[in-house]
Amino acid sequence: MVLGIPSIGIAKSLLVGKVTVSQGDLGRIVLDGKTVGFAVKADGIPRYWSAGYSIGLGGLKSVIRRYAPVCLRAMSESDREARKQILSA
Repeated sequence: MVLGIPSIGIAKSLLVGKVTVSQGDLGRIVLDGKTVGFAVKADGIPRYWSAGYSIGLGGLKSVIRRYAPVCLRAMSESDREARKQILSA
């Protein structure tokens, strides 16, 4: 925010609300009747996306449609690398 860079959040666990399926593998995260983010399944594993600074839900949905496979693959690779480092320590 200080740098003026738009941001999004991606989490492994649902922090608030409930997921309702809306389109294919894209679910809506709903809290108090309002959509606050989206859930995306990749390889059967859900990831929870939320809008951050300077990004609305429409922009978030566009980012997910365009970059979800790349982001989720990078997260998986980073998870594997972190596990290797922990196990080898």
